[in-house]
Amino acid sequence: MSWGQGAGESPVGLALCICPHLKEFLAIDQRKELAGRPLVRLLSADAVFDEEFSRQVEEQFSCALRERTRPFITLMALPQVVEVLVRSSSLAAILRALDQGNPATTTPKVAVLLFNGETLSLNEEELAQTLREVLGADADPEIVITAQRRLTQLLAQEQQHERQVQQDWLRRVIGGSAGDFFTLWKQPD
Repeated sequence: MSWGQGAGESPVGLALCICPHLKEFLAIDQRKELAGRPLVRLLSADAVFDEEFSRQVEEQFSCALRERTRPFITLMALPQVVEVLVRSSSLAAILRALDQGNPATTTPKVAVLLFNGETLSLNEEELAQTLREVLGADADPEIVITAQRRLTQLLAQEQQHERQVQQDWLRRVIGGSAGDFFTLWKQPD
């Protein structure tokens, strides 16, 4: 049994590896019913979440906002509605980018791995083990190796971005513009 797969459950068909500061993310597509699978693909958020994606989300949000049968309940539940709307629209856009004119008949089981903080310090073996657990025992070993190599590169980029964010924050703290701290004593100018 692997992570996210109980007895009798289908394995993860699509794993998305996301680093919050990067515009690229890794998609590991194990849907065997589609030609050319399994595959590991680096996707650009700019290409996936394009103008068409924005238009569809805006249109769906507009419909949800205009719901008039129960206006107060609708307004109170709006944050949850937006979350579901964005999540489902995002998955549909990712699947469109991966399927490229060869749409699957069903939505796969999806795992989302968010890499930040301590997870950025996973060594190569820990990263490979994590991928094997997420992808399942039947995962193609070459796919795991390819995904691990590409993910290692993304994690290094994310670490660099996190260091830069930390340095920028420290500069603002020292310069007095962070807003997170106040000075008890400041030498007059």
